[in-house]
Amino acid sequence: MILNLVRKHGLMPKKHFPESFSCEASARMNAILKSKLREYAKAIRDLVSKGDSDADISSLIQEQMNNIYRVVGICLGVPDETFTWTYYDKNKAFHSVGPITPKEFYEKHVKPLFNVDDKVCLVTDPRPTNEYGKSYTVDCLGNMVGGRRCIYNNQPVELLLELTAKSIKEGEAVWFGCDVSKRSTYKQGIQDLKIHNFPLVFGVDIQNPLTKADRLIYGESAMTHAMVFTAVNINDNGEITKFRVENSWGEDRGEKGYLLMTTDWFKEFTFEVVIDKKFVPEEVLKVFDLEPIVLPAWDPMGTLAKCC
Repeated sequence: MILNLVRKHGLMPKKHFPESFSCEASARMNAILKSKLREYAKAIRDLVSKGDSDADISSLIQEQMNNIYRVVGICLGVPDETFTWTYYDKNKAFHSVGPITPKEFYEKHVKPLFNVDDKVCLVTDPRPTNEYGKSYTVDCLGNMVGGRRCIYNNQPVELLLELTAKSIKEGEAVWFGCDVSKRSTYKQGIQDLKIHNFPLVFGVDIQNPLTKADRLIYGESAMTHAMVFTAVNINDNGEITKFRVENSWGEDRGEKGYLLMTTDWFKEFTFEVVIDKKFVPEEVLKVFDLEPIVLPAWDPMGTLAKCC
């Protein structure tokens, strides 16, 4: 969904809009927003029930959104409409860009190198009801009226693994969604199926006895967090063995904020990757031409939008 935000508002260097406390720890802000949105939903419903005019309802929604914008602005800050970016290149030559709007900055300086419209979303959902080679979307999933729909192209996990490694080898990191808490050690920064020995302690294993599909069906697993693959390890036999993962939880987790993920963990708990179209086979891209099957709003394929 970030694609819609970039298209409409653009981007700017982090030095011109640094992260705030609520940006790095958004739980309290999200709780405030959820409370107000529930309150506002009731107010709108009351007007509809009384038969008020569309104009009155629209006026109320505008007032409510002004309040929401103010809360978000106070918590996260409001970026400047224009900025001037100064920097030294690798030859120590000074450069100044601007004044420029965030949208102009994206179009002129980011898009030629990283075009968000060229990125596609591949998921791996092995539930028997959701066939591979089909496209899916989730009801009510989206963050912008008139924005591009969130379309999931369902493929076997082996293809996601292969394309992720291919993208990294070509110098492009890969955004992904996973069930971050399963078989993970936050302090050490390791994601591996054998990182915890539950049978040794309890005499029984957990999580692993269920298949990936069954974990989705029975609510044991879902996409809960997004991170970025930045490096891949391939052994002498050409087998992908592990990945380096960049997280957003601070440098005290893992190796200065980076985690290690094994291939086995990827196969069990990674569900979604965003890949540039140039790395994706043509027959897989054609799946996006299909009319997507609409999954219910509570489907686990849509939980990442809620968790993030």
